[in-house]
Amino acid sequence: MYYIWNENFDNVYSYEKVGSPICTPMTFNTSRCGLTNKFKIEELDALTSGYKSQESFIEELAKYGDKYIKNSRFKSIVITHKRKGKVFNDDIIYNDLMIHNASKELIRKKNGSSSKDIILIDNSEVLLEFIDYIKQLALNDFAKKFIFDPYHFSGNSKDIMTANYLISDDILDNNGKIIKRGIRSLLSEYVFANCIYKQCLEMDEEINDSLEDIERISTQINYHIRSDYRVLRNLVVWESKFLQVLNDLKENSNNQKEKSSIIKLIEKIKIQKEYRNGLISLDSLEDFYRNNDEIDEECLYSSNISSTIENEELANMYKTGGIEEVMNFYDLDEIYGSQKNYQDAVKLGIIKEKK
Repeated sequence: MYYIWNENFDNVYSYEKVGSPICTPMTFNTSRCGLTNKFKIEELDALTSGYKSQESFIEELAKYGDKYIKNSRFKSIVITHKRKGKVFNDDIIYNDLMIHNASKELIRKKNGSSSKDIILIDNSEVLLEFIDYIKQLALNDFAKKFIFDPYHFSGNSKDIMTANYLISDDILDNNGKIIKRGIRSLLSEYVFANCIYKQCLEMDEEINDSLEDIERISTQINYHIRSDYRVLRNLVVWESKFLQVLNDLKENSNNQKEKSSIIKLIEKIKIQKEYRNGLISLDSLEDFYRNNDEIDEECLYSSNISSTIENEELANMYKTGGIEEVMNFYDLDEIYGSQKNYQDAVKLGIIKEKK
């Protein structure tokens, strides 16, 4: 269960460890069990995501006197949960109408179902567009690195670690059998299927099989996100971490061409957020994509290739033309059959590391 506090995290952490009479979680009414201070994450998302910011949320709560805001010293809201005895500080989602609607929909559907039922979030236009947008980012050679290997980037180490946790891998049993798919693995398959499709086009080969693979994986990604609200939430939080990394890179870049490409990618993320908040129409979003579909990915990722890459030829191919260029020259046997090539391909985000 999750708790929401009008405190800073240090005080909450101390309270959870040793107890403190001046630090208590907030209570709200829920349709699940009435007045409570223990929540499911979708209940808290439904509460916060309709507000533009932490400040506007606190301002609203302050209208009720000390009913919610009991400690006026702190102008902060914290969400926490415990796992294996440890206290974790969870990201709070504000100003996201898609999450607001999805969380309320999930609450409504859960109230009329058993705990074992699989609940699917509706295939709304906004959700479908968001899923397509995530798949587009997975095909972008720069964004792809933050999906498959966030540690590739410098910056706030806590944010990088969180980003890596948010994009989940497959869960395996002791025999290596997949128990539950992870969004990272599905997106990796999607990237690879698109690579094969492009190869078939370039070589004038039959494309039906590769198109079927893309469609099959797309369906799996759609179902995976719709059937697990946590995946959808994690992708939205991951997006905020990625946006922060891009903003930091923009501020620190001395290369005008690189900075221009970073700005284009930032604009793509921001306009997608505007669309799912109902600020622009789908037509306006599609017009933006049509007019800005060429991001200079080479300059975005060429200066971010890991210095630990051993196969310089492979790295240079990747800098020049991304995953397609690599796969045009190397076949899978050459990548998986060579430890050096395999490790470099994993570092570059070309393939997923075998567990």
